[in-house]
Amino acid sequence: MEDPHLKCLAKSLFTTVLNSKAPSTTKKYMYAFNRWRKWAQSLNNIDVFPVKPVHLALYLQHLGDSKQSRAAVEEASYAIAWIHQMAGLPSPSSNPLVLTTLSGLRRSLAQPVVRKEPITPDMLEAMVRACGANPTLADVRFLAVCLLGFAAFLRYEELSNLKCSDVLFFADHMEIKIRSSKTDQLRQGDRVYVACSSKVTCPVTMLKRYMDMGGLSSSSGILFRPLAKGGWNPLGSLSQILEFTALDQEVLLLQLKLEYQTDYSRGMVVGPQIAPRMAMLRTQSLLSWELHKD
Repeated sequence: MEDPHLKCLAKSLFTTVLNSKAPSTTKKYMYAFNRWRKWAQSLNNIDVFPVKPVHLALYLQHLGDSKQSRAAVEEASYAIAWIHQMAGLPSPSSNPLVLTTLSGLRRSLAQPVVRKEPITPDMLEAMVRACGANPTLADVRFLAVCLLGFAAFLRYEELSNLKCSDVLFFADHMEIKIRSSKTDQLRQGDRVYVACSSKVTCPVTMLKRYMDMGGLSSSSGILFRPLAKGGWNPLGSLSQILEFTALDQEVLLLQLKLEYQTDYSRGMVVGPQIAPRMAMLRTQSLLSWELHKD
């Protein structure tokens, strides 16, 4: 292609085609295809591209035997299909042999589903009450994240991208602007409405309290930000707020043992605030897993 204008268009076309998938998906597919490339180049009489159906079926069997991962097998099939689609070639992943191989590996590599314990309103209420009548800014911030994410069904990415200007408060509800989300591939945006309630777990009340305490009502920056000594940490992220490790759990359990008497005869910790504190501990662990699993 000698014409400079056509060369420029070809470069733009390549970028446009890559944008047909999310950046994370493109990165994952390119990694999977490069893994196929290395395997094919290590053997004789196998063409890297275009991929022959019988070679793809053998490669999927190799992944099933070596990785023992259903996800790795499916990712390889989807990635190779995507590469051929971009090149305008028929996909070997649609071949009956490949489809049958993929189906068999899915069955043989299937793992039992381990369902995580869901967060319940009772757990959230116990967590709010555990913070007492005068919670710190850090406590109110964490409670606002939990209650808002629970009430509005927001993902981690949606919560972390919220800005102060995205929240509007009204007499009986609040309006939240979601700029982009996993289900909004074209980034058209959306608005979520959360009603007020008379309970201690009202997300509207807690979020307003957080913004008032943090002086964020007139700010245009990120809504949920970590604290630093002497003020907000402008370089932090929401993940720093929500991280809850096994070490944190051990420290809190130790604090509980020191704060309250232990009834060794019955083998249990006693004290009026133990149950709420433990509910908060469990909720933090569950929420941290839910928000970082993707």
